[in-house]
Amino acid sequence: EVKGKNLSIIFDGTTRDGEALAVLVRFVNNWELKSRLVRFQLIQSSVNGDELARVVIEVLHRKLDVSQNNLLAAMRDRASVNTKALATVSVLYPDMLDVGCISHFLDRVGVKSDTPVLSPFMSSWNLIFTTSMRARRVWMQLTGKAMPRYNSTRWWSLWECAKVVFEEWRHIPVFLANNDEFAKKTRQKLAQALAEDQIQLRVELAALMELEKFVQATYTLEGDGTLVFVAFEKLEELKEYIRVHNFPTLVHVIQELFPVNYGDRQRWYQYGVRECLKPAFEYYTETVANDPIVSRSISVFRAARLFNPKFVKVSRPVATDIDSIEDVPFLNDAGVIQSLKDELPAYLVKAADIRNDFDVLEDTWQWWKTTSTDLPSWSAAVKKLVLVQPSSAAAERVFSLLV
Repeated sequence: EVKGKNLSIIFDGTTRDGEALAVLVRFVNNWELKSRLVRFQLIQSSVNGDELARVVIEVLHRKLDVSQNNLLAAMRDRASVNTKALATVSVLYPDMLDVGCISHFLDRVGVKSDTPVLSPFMSSWNLIFTTSMRARRVWMQLTGKAMPRYNSTRWWSLWECAKVVFEEWRHIPVFLANNDEFAKKTRQKLAQALAEDQIQLRVELAALMELEKFVQATYTLEGDGTLVFVAFEKLEELKEYIRVHNFPTLVHVIQELFPVNYGDRQRWYQYGVRECLKPAFEYYTETVANDPIVSRSISVFRAARLFNPKFVKVSRPVATDIDSIEDVPFLNDAGVIQSLKDELPAYLVKAADIRNDFDVLEDTWQWWKTTSTDLPSWSAAVKKLVLVQPSSAAAERVFSLLV
């Protein structure tokens, strides 16, 4: 299937339920996007960078016979072992684009939020539901909702648990005071925290809920589709969200806590924004600006907008705008760039006819398939570009399927 074809790889390891390693390839076959699991390996202990590099090179070079020019991109999380491995792999494949998993990076934004009262509260809270089926039944009877199971390896798992706590806050005291015999000491500890720190708990919880846009972006960018066309827009929305400073959930909860005391409202609002959210936002902003892998990936996503006909219909780029495609290593060729410029007028005419309800994720790939004969240079380039994914979630799904 992949002989002589351009492809990208996605790889990752996991320590959940034992050590395992997965390597996948992504390629195009007759305008069909395909992914294949080409190596799944159980291992006795965690691999280091050199060992991981040997596995990846064995798969690419020996098993699949991938030539130097055919490996276009690699998607992985930014763990140091993966970084070291890819540095070795890049010696054989120097033009490969290194994409650090954006979804993993966005999940780290949540980790960086500072909630000194809520964090230990949620740790004990999740322990109850991890160790007691009775607790899960009581909660379901009380609220009609299942409490999500916390998993440290699942993106935004803690946030999902905290969201249920936020939405069902009125039931928390009743649940903790329940007479059933389960997690008695832990419930007493949480009841005490609730009595002593209820205001701070609720403010920190409300502040954490304001990260929902990061949660949604993480889940959007972890899919298998042609996400390269929308990744830059999603990341730009997060940047603007930070700049706009609109936190309605935090405002609503504080107004509920302090209906008449304006001074306390201001003090607790500033606490929620400056103490709880600011570290998370600073981590996002600084990583985007200073991490070379993330910033380079974003440059590629920015260039990928030119392959989105809906964006082109509105922006109507000129020839000099096409130079930004030089940020894509496997398209950074003078002849390729010039051929794209030569076809740009025809592309603009085609893009002008797309309907107003054109869905970028659902319709872009099909649009290129139907216009490929009229725009051969752009179509050839887009077949390469769709091999780039903003996350390494395909490997995570392998682990989930096999658990």
